[in-house]
Amino acid sequence: MLQRGTGVTALRGQGNMCHGDHVMTSWRERMSGRNPAPAVDHPGLRWWREARFGMFIHWGIYTVPAGRWKGREVEGIGEWIMHRARIPVGEYEKLAPRFNPVRFDAEAWVQLAVTAGMRYLVIPAKHHDGFALFDSPCSEYDVIDATPFGRDPMAELAAACKKAGIRLCFYYSQD
Repeated sequence: MLQRGTGVTALRGQGNMCHGDHVMTSWRERMSGRNPAPAVDHPGLRWWREARFGMFIHWGIYTVPAGRWKGREVEGIGEWIMHRARIPVGEYEKLAPRFNPVRFDAEAWVQLAVTAGMRYLVIPAKHHDGFALFDSPCSEYDVIDATPFGRDPMAELAAACKKAGIRLCFYYSQD
């Protein structure tokens, strides 16, 4: 289920990524003759298979240009705009001071998930563009130091998830 314009994507574990003992593959993979790897029975994944329904949120400074760069629409998904539009790092970094999500409400996001029956949230704490949505000790290219927002949305989400009894997972890219 995808809700356009909300920045929120809901995933169903059963049928979308896993089905029984087999990992689901894309049509291209099935048609290429490659066999999918067998599902791994790992305790760390067991909870996810049992949870079956969660929310994947893509959110970061790539939301500032909203799929447009220098007056033209950029093909593909917004979180890859830097790569797809070939935006130089120095130019892309100038988006950070414009990222000021003053209406961000961690408790409302979590309540939306809980009301829908979701059992977990996944959000990129740091995406491929290198921008961290937490106060990173490794770089000032983060939500605290590079934006006017001045809050740690990952800490707020963690607190809201803990309060609601829902699991929070971070997507973290080292690229």
